[in-house]
Amino acid sequence: MKITRCIGVAMLIAVVGSPGDASAQPGLEITPQVGAAFFFSDLPEQLAVSDTRVLEGAEFFDRALSLGLAAGLRVSDALAVEAAFSWHPVNLRADDGLRRSVDSQVWDYGVNGLFALPALGSARPFVGLGVGRTTIEYGIANSDNRPEWTAKVLAGLMIEASERCAFRIQVSDQAMRYASGVTGVDDTWTNRLGVSFGLSMRPEVG
Repeated sequence: MKITRCIGVAMLIAVVGSPGDASAQPGLEITPQVGAAFFFSDLPEQLAVSDTRVLEGAEFFDRALSLGLAAGLRVSDALAVEAAFSWHPVNLRADDGLRRSVDSQVWDYGVNGLFALPALGSARPFVGLGVGRTTIEYGIANSDNRPEWTAKVLAGLMIEASERCAFRIQVSDQAMRYASGVTGVDDTWTNRLGVSFGLSMRPEVG
């Protein structure tokens, strides 16, 4: 009931605005998120998914659902550090090496640093940087999971609903070097845009 009320108040504030304070007190923050991921870059021309299997012309479907959770500490009114996790069910297809498209999964996990900008009424924009790892499960028999380092920039808006919760809108741009795994074939840099909506909750501690 409290969460439902928080969501309703946050949406009302987003529509009509409020002269309330957009500052947030230091403490723990937990943010479940839902959104979408958009894949803009191609995978390597040849991609080794196991010791014996190579795909040619492989690519992910250009968009996917995104479910995530962030949990961290607001150090001050302007600065927060959080651990973030997200999951994306994607569709993998290839010109050669697959008879049909397969269901794959992309898992992201890392750390973000967020910096709040001056408030706009009850809303407060923020920017941030993140580093982490991405693991891809191809959904192909005997394939290797592929962890890669990632870096991202993000920006968004926190709309305060109460002292203990806020509505969070966020966009991010994540870059990852994708290794081909095939000798003589160049690796590629992949780019993924994310859009998410979440509810930041600040439980009382102690």
